[in-house]
Amino acid sequence: MKNKKELLRPDAFYHVYNRANGNELLFKNSGNYTYFLKKYKKYIHPIGATFAYCLIPNHFHFLIQIKTEKEIINVMEN
Repeated sequence: MKNKKELLRPDAFYHVYNRANGNELLFKNSGNYTYFLKKYKKYIHPIGATFAYCLIPNHFHFLIQIKTEKEIINVMEN
């Protein structure tokens, strides 16, 4: 089975979410939240604007808008 990749469209809004398996926790302590947000800032913030987010011990939600193609190209060049 092929792995289908969805491309993110510039200027589009996305509800990004994920959940842990079963009764597992994604965030077991405050350090986990900090680490997650630090990685989010490094990888997502340069290409998307965050409008809302919620981190819950077993899942998370983000409402983001992908930046314009010009802004993304500028980020990639720098």
